[in-house]
Amino acid sequence: MKKSQLQTAFSGLFGQTAFWKSVLVGSACISMASCAGLSSTNSGGLADLDENRPQYADYLSARYAGLMRDGGSASTYYSQALKRAPDDESLLERAIIYALVAGDTKQALKLAKENASNTQDNGSMVEILLAVDKFSREKYKSTVNFQGELSTGLMRNVVARSLRNWSQLGLQEEGVLLPIAYTGKESRLFRGVRLYSDGLLQLANGQDQQALESLEKAWKLGGRYPVGVDALVRLHAEKGDLDAAKNIVDQFYEEIGDNPLIDQVDKDLRAGIDISAPRLSPNEGAASSILGFALAIAAGQSGDIANLYYSIVLLLDPDQDAARLLLADSMRSADRLDAAIEQLQYIDDRSVYYGAARAREAWVLYDQDKHDSAINLAQTALETKPGRSLKMQIGDLYRSLEMYEQAEQLFDDVFNKDAEEGFVDWRVLFARAGMRDKLLRWEEAEADLIAALGYAPDRPEVLNYLGYSWVDRGVNIDRAFQMIQSAMEQRPDQGYIRDSLGWAYYRLSHYEKAVKFLEEAAALDPSDPVINDHLGDAYWRIGRHTQAEYQWSRVAQYSEDPFLKASAKQKLQHGLDAQLTELQVSK
Repeated sequence: MKKSQLQTAFSGLFGQTAFWKSVLVGSACISMASCAGLSSTNSGGLADLDENRPQYADYLSARYAGLMRDGGSASTYYSQALKRAPDDESLLERAIIYALVAGDTKQALKLAKENASNTQDNGSMVEILLAVDKFSREKYKSTVNFQGELSTGLMRNVVARSLRNWSQLGLQEEGVLLPIAYTGKESRLFRGVRLYSDGLLQLANGQDQQALESLEKAWKLGGRYPVGVDALVRLHAEKGDLDAAKNIVDQFYEEIGDNPLIDQVDKDLRAGIDISAPRLSPNEGAASSILGFALAIAAGQSGDIANLYYSIVLLLDPDQDAARLLLADSMRSADRLDAAIEQLQYIDDRSVYYGAARAREAWVLYDQDKHDSAINLAQTALETKPGRSLKMQIGDLYRSLEMYEQAEQLFDDVFNKDAEEGFVDWRVLFARAGMRDKLLRWEEAEADLIAALGYAPDRPEVLNYLGYSWVDRGVNIDRAFQMIQSAMEQRPDQGYIRDSLGWAYYRLSHYEKAVKFLEEAAALDPSDPVINDHLGDAYWRIGRHTQAEYQWSRVAQYSEDPFLKASAKQKLQHGLDAQLTELQVSK
């Protein structure tokens, strides 16, 4: 498998964004308010005036900053525009929203307090933030009746429900809660998060049996919110049902993979340490509840919407490091690298998320082309807290840095440690296979891939990698063809898998079919040099030489793979008549 395909295959499995799904793509601020589910505010004032007039430069600058996903600058410009039009609620709303997107909770809260008397909308960010502030200061009598209705928007519903429920806990003396707040219809995903949140609240209130029922329902629904899963595992362990606890952990690993919180409870289980269920404080509980809903929202939204929730979580519980990781991920995706590092550096070595934070920080340094600093940070983190999750993420960093031997060693360490505990993870086999392949030890790589298929027979990543590798070597073509087809049926929108199928047809000399799938692959991923190279070869075989030369010229100009670049240049000179080997090209 060529370099770019290997990178694509590994993306999202072990690397910097594998913790949970983060959100991408910027949006205009009015769309952001709508996506957040806030109630409509009057969009009059500056927003409806002639934007070409000089005095509205702040407004225009804010709009541009928002489109560029620079939340800090957008908030600053909207705040400046607000000074000229202090009654314009839409400007206030946008200034607060973008402060939260940027993780600047102090500025967001300051704006809300300064303008509390200027807003009339009961679904506004001002009212939401003032309620969060009161709750964070344990003013539970002021927030126990904070209500949310479907008409006032999703964010208010999520925050109101969490504040009301956990305010009850803060006010209770006899351990009896009012009915848990719930309004309106909900998706299966939201129901799972709600049940986990209910379970955490019931645990904190000493209602262990009700908590177990809520958490078990959430698990059976397919909910995999790590905070809730951790609580379920620990509750089983506390009750002495260690087999149930271990089974849940093993299933989580099989379905989701590494997670720092689950890694810690797994370590405690295997060490035989006495485990107790979490009994969260009101602030911790409300933060965990809102974070769970934020994850569900992030799974179905684009843009920076989830950042609003992550920032509110941190207002309630500044030690909620999972929210910081997610906020940092979003900042990194927006290319706000310094801001991402600032968030990550809040997470110190007392946190279960320390390893994940350092791995992400190393990735940000990698993005900044500070490769030596990234390596030094990675090595320091491994020496300080060499956990399983950290080894996997740093191994992926080393892979990107082409430090294949060091990456293989880390994956090998994880595999051997897992084996000692009677556990095999197909992801580790897959990762190690990739490094052994890059180190020209194909037989060992092939053995790892076959073993990975034994544990995860339907994983498209493994099916495609092994199938492509066989096709590229001209062996097991029929079986490889079936494997790649199976992978594509599962991931029809992945260009690199369509490329594999096209290349399989090419190897079978079905050049017209090869062109069809390779063109589709190029449409999905037009900048991939391997796909362009393959498409050029297929064009040549059916006599479309001009188009073949165009594809090869793109590879020769843009590929970072020296062999692929040199091969493309040779084909531009001689076509496919020159039978080139890597040794010949290197000369």
